Amino acid sequence: MIKFLKLFSMAIFMFIMKAQSQTLIKNMSSVEGTVNAIVKNAGTYYVGGSFTYVGLKTMGSAALTTASDYPDMSFPGVNGTVYCAADDGSGGWYIGGSFSDVNGIPRYSLAHINADKSLDMVWAPQTNYYWYYQSVYSIIKSGNTIYIGGGFTTVNGVPRNFLAAIDAVSGALLPWDPNANNAVYSLCKSDSIIYTGGSFGAIGGKPKPYFAAVNANSGQVLEGIQTPDGPVYDILAKGDTLFIGGDFNQFNFKNEYLARFTTNNDQPDTEFPTANSTIYVTIPDGNGGWYVGGDFTVIGNASRYYVAHILSDKSVDTTFDAGYIYGGAGGIRTILKDGNTLYIGGGFYVLSAPYLERNYIAALNATTGVVLPWNPNANSVVYTIEKKDTAIYAGGSFTNIGGKYKPYFAQIGIQSGKAIDGTVSANNGVYKIVNKGDTLFAGGPGKTWSPDGFRTTL
Repeated sequence: MIKFLKLFSMAIFMFIMKAQSQTLIKNMSSVEGTVNAIVKNAGTYYVGGSFTYVGLKTMGSAALTTASDYPDMSFPGVNGTVYCAADDGSGGWYIGGSFSDVNGIPRYSLAHINADKSLDMVWAPQTNYYWYYQSVYSIIKSGNTIYIGGGFTTVNGVPRNFLAAIDAVSGALLPWDPNANNAVYSLCKSDSIIYTGGSFGAIGGKPKPYFAAVNANSGQVLEGIQTPDGPVYDILAKGDTLFIGGDFNQFNFKNEYLARFTTNNDQPDTEFPTANSTIYVTIPDGNGGWYVGGDFTVIGNASRYYVAHILSDKSVDTTFDAGYIYGGAGGIRTILKDGNTLYIGGGFYVLSAPYLERNYIAALNATTGVVLPWNPNANSVVYTIEKKDTAIYAGGSFTNIGGKYKPYFAQIGIQSGKAIDGTVSANNGVYKIVNKGDTLFAGGPGKTWSPDGFRTTL
């Protein structure tokens, strides 16, 4: 009873001191459960209770630097999931997702983070927010206009079905109103056209299943644009070429899961190779060709397991072959090219000849596809890979890299393939990592980050 009274009085004393100071220390670790006891001994606090995680609470977004990969605790905390982000051109970010506040201030699925990491107090547009059903999935900035696509049906209380345009400074809703009839997952602007992809069947009352071109100024749907027969998840522009990925089989012609056309001619290139299953990621090879990854096992009539190289002449590279890759939890979800090395992540195991086990993350020779010795050995799916300086940063649903507890986020040596100690981890999946200058921007549903991947249970 005496011990209990001492602990109780200590807790009351700490509470009073904190109440008097009225200052919240953001860079102090917190836990995700109940604290029953606190004891201080020789400058160290011992905390006990019914929790399993101790870390820094960053909420659904975090900014990290390569100089110090501890989360920047001055970066605003989001109380939900961030699905997309766009550079504001001045060192800040526009973010979209499924959230209702940023740093405790109401922001419904949209927010602007200034270059100094403060929340823009003026820019406050809002969708008709309901968790996951009214999310913003795609956001792009063009001049003084922010274009958004998602699952919303109103913006600032005004009807806007799944597509909208917002003033980049004031947050005011603009007249642009294409009016889709279902979710928009991807936006891409080329010249004066906004290309949209999603699960919609019509835009502006006109049948435009899954893909449409919309005038960026008037919001009118362009005629003569051909459409696929399944959802479009990603649109990427390169010069006068648009690259479309999704879960479709044809694009007015039989273009299974992969299609190529230009901004001057939207008829799919019938010579471009098709695949036999979903494409999740495409990156340019630097020479006019592409690396593609997904769940396919055949592309362009060539047997290729989950990853392939398409040359600039639109043929499948016969010299690039990673061999047999078994997708225990799916195929490839992310690809990163660095020099002549291709880093891949996903739900796969690499079973090349001779047998080479590579769990969820691997490195390939970018010319031949041969599996390289680099072997971090994750224990679950890797969704995103980014390189900064001499390290590879990986995010996903894994909790272990090379036998070390590294939940959801890890820094990996380029030479060693080993997880680097002293780095932070998250308390939930990391789905996207973006490199911007000396800052890494990590997004996902996680809400806390802790140093060294250290789990504490007392």
